[in-house]
Amino acid sequence: MNTLNDECSPTLMALLGAISPNLNNTLQAAMIGHIVTSAVSDQATSLQLALSVLLSRQRKVIEELHSFGVTTTYDELRRLRIPAAHAVVSAQRGLTQFDSADGLVQAVSDNFV
Repeated sequence: MNTLNDECSPTLMALLGAISPNLNNTLQAAMIGHIVTSAVSDQATSLQLALSVLLSRQRKVIEELHSFGVTTTYDELRRLRIPAAHAVVSAQRGLTQFDSADGLVQAVSDNFV
């Protein structure tokens, strides 16, 4: 199971905890860790993407938060939606194999885009 801090350096997280006990294993420390990790790697982290998804209908808010390094860009979010949908569909392909020998089979599909 992945945790919120998996993408952040343990050294960075320990440093934040040493700077202030208020930052020891907290959500605030995780957010700071993800912002620093993104700035160093020049790639959005999963937390930044998740926050962008939560705000996906609010482009102005996403862009403002991106200027502070909190989220990814709105354009990055839109660019990643199609591959994310394909990944989910690929992961569920095994679930679409139905055997009707035992009776009626019903299936529902959803469009991600």
